[in-house]
Amino acid sequence: CPSARWRSGRASSRAFQLFGYRTFFHLEFEDNESIVVGVTCVERGPVVQISGDISREETGSIAFDEGCEENVPNEPDAVIGAADRIARILAAQPKIVVEAIQNPNWQATSD
Repeated sequence: CPSARWRSGRASSRAFQLFGYRTFFHLEFEDNESIVVGVTCVERGPVVQISGDISREETGSIAFDEGCEENVPNEPDAVIGAADRIARILAAQPKIVVEAIQNPNWQATSD
């Protein structure tokens, strides 16, 4: 989608240690809600919960999150591996992002 643009970011808070994301928006349809593709890491003692989704920025409506949650040991290699796996699943969904930024009424459908 040549008219789509994106920006990257990351954030942290008490509730989650890291939220890395990329926000996509459409230049021609500025009123359409942006789409966020993000991965969140939450430490829960000896386990880190890694989750990701594709969602609308303002409403939080989830367009995709299939297979995007893992609980792994609180060890760097395990956390990095899980975050990478989830990021790759999300990166393999460009059609969802393009359809969602072009159509404000678009809803994900279950297969």
